[in-house]
Amino acid sequence: MDTNHKKALQRNHKALCDELELGADLEANLVHCGLFSEEMLDEIKAEKSRKQRIQKMLKALRRRGPDAFDKFLSCIHELYPWLEQKLTESYQDEVNNRAPSSADLNLQRKVDLMVHNTFGKKKKFCKDDKQEISNFLLMHCRQNPRQDYDGSHSDHPEQEILRKIFFMLTSENINGVSTAPLSVPEEISLDTIAIEISRLSEKIRSLEKQLDYYKTIEIGDTTKSLEEIVNLAATNELKLKASQEELTQLQERLSQKDLTINENLERIQNLYSKIEELNLKCTQLKQKESLPQMRARTRPIELQKAPFQIYGLVHDDVVGKDNSPRFPSLRHQTNISQQHTEVKFKSERFPNGIGVRASNSHRPSKKY
Repeated sequence: MDTNHKKALQRNHKALCDELELGADLEANLVHCGLFSEEMLDEIKAEKSRKQRIQKMLKALRRRGPDAFDKFLSCIHELYPWLEQKLTESYQDEVNNRAPSSADLNLQRKVDLMVHNTFGKKKKFCKDDKQEISNFLLMHCRQNPRQDYDGSHSDHPEQEILRKIFFMLTSENINGVSTAPLSVPEEISLDTIAIEISRLSEKIRSLEKQLDYYKTIEIGDTTKSLEEIVNLAATNELKLKASQEELTQLQERLSQKDLTINENLERIQNLYSKIEELNLKCTQLKQKESLPQMRARTRPIELQKAPFQIYGLVHDDVVGKDNSPRFPSLRHQTNISQQHTEVKFKSERFPNGIGVRASNSHRPSKKY
């Protein structure tokens, strides 16, 4: 399919998408004339909406050979005769205006120069700016009238110029690959041209950002091949994956350490509780052990007092009966015992008798 066929399909793309229906009759015609196989039609019909199916079919039609346009016209001849007529007329118009004249090229240069000189690097155009561009185009058309327009274009020279500018902006990218839209508006205004210019400006800024990115990453030469860049990206992806796996392992080890620390803290708390219980038991045992010792200390004193108490009781009982002074009183016996203890203590302290006063044992005892 040549350029004129493609442009004819582009000009009528909207009408084809709105009115065509990929039904059984059209499918049979497409298979019969050899444009598409049944497998290709099944792939086209896999799209969700009717419009998407027609768009995919028209896109594939461009690559079905040099006679694909004529075969497609024969397929829609009986089903959609009005569409066949539109496509035929559009093709004839493209054939008549196929070769761009030097005037068209000069117009493109003049428009570019006028926009650059007037607006500079301005990215958005206001209403007055668009009106100024429109006035420039109208003035150019009046000064350089074209004699080769047919009757359909003679009344609208501005639309023809805007259409050509639109195709200039959307026909090719920097690699020469066609990026023209599948549908062309029936009436092109300066707003449409401004939108396309803004789109190209955004694309230029995006390419500049990509160049800056290639400069910032560790690529010494920005002219590296695509294969080298893809290999570098794959290597970086593997490194990133390895780093993520290592991070996951470290997180698991950290979680295990946290569990171990918590278990040790619980053990320490249990040990503290056991230590407190043992201390309490030790205190209780000490208290139990001290009670017999206290009792053992107090018992000899009680045993020493017991004979005197018994003697006093017996003496009081005897004296109470006959008032006999045969037995000394309990108080007298206590005094004698204390004197004897004092003499014994002094004799042990002063064995040579120095400083020892006469003990009470050498004094004459009283007779009762």
